[in-house]
Amino acid sequence: MKKLSSQKERVLAYVRTHGSITHREAEDTYSITRIAAVVFDLKALGHNFRTEDVKSKNKFGEPCSYARYHYEGMATPLERFARSNQYNHDLVASLLEDK
Repeated sequence: MKKLSSQKERVLAYVRTHGSITHREAEDTYSITRIAAVVFDLKALGHNFRTEDVKSKNKFGEPCSYARYHYEGMATPLERFARSNQYNHDLVASLLEDK
């Protein structure tokens, strides 16, 4: 099995302990500024995350939203296969649209 980067290891440890992570938590705790990229990479390795769109207010009291990534464990082999086939289907469809 391929070794995880320290960022991926840290995020996995955090979400396994706390259940979820936001951009702010990742930045404050680990100085990770691109948490979406880390979650994307972990998904590609077979980890399941559910993204929650959280509505809030910024420091000026204006409406804003941010993502909270909820960890849902490792994908089963069947889930990984289905995800891979969906990606391939979407890729071929986009290539055919370009012609």
